[in-house]
Amino acid sequence: MIWGGFRPSDDPQTYGYNIPANMFAMASLRHLIDLNTALWNHHALSLDAARLAAAIQQGIETHGVVNHNGQRVYAYEVDGLGGVLVGTDDPNVPSLLAIPLLGYPYDATVYAATRALVLSKENDYFVVQGNVSGLASKHTPTGYVWPLGLMTEALTMGGGDVERQVQIVRTVWLSWWWGGCGCVDVGVWVCLGGVRLCCFCFCLVWFVCCLVFELFDWCLSCIWVCVVGRALVLHSVPLIPPPPPLTTTTTPPTHTTPHNPHHTAPQHAVWQWSHA
Repeated sequence: MIWGGFRPSDDPQTYGYNIPANMFAMASLRHLIDLNTALWNHHALSLDAARLAAAIQQGIETHGVVNHNGQRVYAYEVDGLGGVLVGTDDPNVPSLLAIPLLGYPYDATVYAATRALVLSKENDYFVVQGNVSGLASKHTPTGYVWPLGLMTEALTMGGGDVERQVQIVRTVWLSWWWGGCGCVDVGVWVCLGGVRLCCFCFCLVWFVCCLVFELFDWCLSCIWVCVVGRALVLHSVPLIPPPPPLTTTTTPPTHTTPHNPHHTAPQHAVWQWSHA
């Protein structure tokens, strides 16, 4: 797997191998293989990417799936030596909650158990303030629910709990409306609970990535493709070699015409690829 030091929310990791981040990396490498096949057809690149993706997936299935209270769940972080962080999640993406959005071939039963654990009081960063509940982070003040985590929860809900879906939409909309700047906030805290959301506090109101959540996965995939792909072929050729420079030469026309001393043959500009 790939080692990391910080989570998507910029919090320092407890253990070096973040399972959701490695899932996303593995899925991005598979996209890189498809992109390489369509554009560059670089055999060594596809081979290296496939090997790295397979190694990451093997590490996830070996160390990232653990037993918790009699159920198999995905750990959030591991060290590969027995150290496991389970029952917690990050409200940013990639996260355990966002596994269905990452493109990783996950186990639906294991994910369902993981989701139930993450969205429960066993998770120290699952908070309830008034009638608003959701994922929080130590990156923001205690008790602040992240609208980005709420969006992830809604997108992976799969229907069924209509009341919860309405509550999420209402909270995110109120965050956008009451934030005062037309942007969804990074964290929302309900000061006064009850039937209605009557008092909000906000932090980092210009957290614009919440507004473009539908583009979030695409943007991060592009970053992974560029960074990982470039690293894999630094020893060989650039991913997209720059086209050779164009040069112009003037040559006489190839057709023959009767000699006329008062006639000047037109000069034809011919574009040629330089082999220098």
